[in-house]
Amino acid sequence: MCVRRLSFAFLSPLLVTFVHSTASAQTLITTSSSVRLRAAAAADARVVAELPLGTEVSACGAVTNGWREVETAAGIRGWIHGGLVEDLAPPSRVDTIERLIRKRLSRKADPPAARLELAALVERVMSEAATPQQKARMELARLRAVGGVIEALPVGARPGEPFDAWIDAHQALIEYHHVTGRYILRTDAVLKAHARHERSAATVAEELMWLAVTNGFAGECEGILRCYIGRTDATEGDYLRAYPEGRHVDAVIRRLQDRANWWLSRMTPVYGFEAALQCGELSPMIENLKFAVATASHPDRNGTIARLDEVARRCR
Repeated sequence: MCVRRLSFAFLSPLLVTFVHSTASAQTLITTSSSVRLRAAAAADARVVAELPLGTEVSACGAVTNGWREVETAAGIRGWIHGGLVEDLAPPSRVDTIERLIRKRLSRKADPPAARLELAALVERVMSEAATPQQKARMELARLRAVGGVIEALPVGARPGEPFDAWIDAHQALIEYHHVTGRYILRTDAVLKAHARHERSAATVAEELMWLAVTNGFAGECEGILRCYIGRTDATEGDYLRAYPEGRHVDAVIRRLQDRANWWLSRMTPVYGFEAALQCGELSPMIENLKFAVATASHPDRNGTIARLDEVARRCR
């Protein structure tokens, strides 16, 4: 294991005493995916290992032309370019990792392998979150990282390894959308995460609720209005009821207006709509949505309620 040797010389007229002590090696963390650990401090030196994003290594102290000598937990020693690692000091350990995670989540063009590494890093450090706010942020980061992986998955229920094993391990968070041939986050899993943090970390909880709104559902409603309206009430409606002055209110209102227009276009005999048979279920949902909009702080609140009223009138 890399340690730093510290030498102190105490001089006196009679003797020179050297006292040697060892100190724990500085811990570094890799800030990129598939970081190459090389046998020497040069870009063309032999690769002795490839380290995933978030790998912790011990600094051996030597620095040459921007390269740092390090040692892995498995005892493999080599050189990493200094631009690919960051100091991981214990007092700010989780904060440092969290900053790294946020930075990587903002990248939209990362390949699937890099996204898998990011998701693995988030899941590895989640248990280290100490405060309620930090725990909420980590859970949101996990869902976003998992969402990033499934965005990059090849089309198909079984896209092949290494994805198949990862999919099997994440069945509680993702589900297959047969129409698109792709996986999406389970909205119920996102809503459960929101419920866990709603009281202790309101700002992050709002982003979890917004994630549920934008995520959608895997199953198809197949033209059944009670399904479309019920899903909207459970996501957009719940968002407005929980966060009437939230940062995404404008987007939610616009979505509701678009949905109301679409529902109206389907409330005709051409699409099999029969008020006597369907409105018993639809009317309470529409009233719930009207109440949600009425609580929101938005300049077009009344216009949106009026549009929902038009939907309700089809049931009278």
